[in-house]
Amino acid sequence: MAALAVLDDSELGLFQELVSLANAGFRKDQIQTMMAPESFEAACEALEKADQEHDRLIQEARRPQAVRKGRVLKARKSWLEEHTVETEDEGIEEL
Repeated sequence: MAALAVLDDSELGLFQELVSLANAGFRKDQIQTMMAPESFEAACEALEKADQEHDRLIQEARRPQAVRKGRVLKARKSWLEEHTVETEDEGIEEL
């Protein structure tokens, strides 16, 4: 379900129509003739977009937790480095 969050309302509607027809037992060629060519193409693109997001989410979930935490810690460290200034009197000071 989280993968569908990347779809806008029109993509989601076309995706739903395509899946409903497939679940009803229609073949791809039958579905293609039932839908307008532009709608069928857009539904296929929405399906591919959701599939790519699903794959990305799976890859993210499979990463070791330490790697995910390390990336966050690196981002925090780089933010601190960008927002730290040196002053002559007091040494290093965070903004």
